[in-house]
Formats: sequence, structure tokens, C-alpha cells
Amino acid sequence: MTIRGAATAASEEQIAHTRNRLVLEQARAVGLLGAAKNTRLSGRVPSELIEAAKKRAHVTSDTE
Repeated sequence: MTIRGAATAASEEQIAHTRNRLVLEQARAVGLLGAAKNTRLSGRVPSELIEAAKKRAHVTSDTE
């Protein structure tokens, strides 16, 4: 990876981190987070879809 490519990757990771933090803050502000979990949701999706979503959101686990 070039220096420019590394800088771009770092910048994209910082943008993703900031976006994720803002989304969580907004969800908390409207009461979507912090309350007891009382509903379960499950389903089957292609593993490629999950991997792409994790890569885009810069997370490593399915529960993040």
C-alpha cells in the first residue's frame, strides 16, 4: 500500500468511526438504546452481505 493509500484508508476509517458514533448518539437521544432488550430478531442472509456490511462499518463482530 502506498503512503497515499494508507492515508486514504485511515481517513475512511475515521469517517466511518465518526459516522457510527453519531448514529449511536442519535439512537440514544431518541430512546432506541439503553432500554431492556425485549424482542428478538433473526433471519438468514448471505455471509457475503454480512462481511460487506462489517467492512463498510469498520467493525469485526456480527454483534457490533
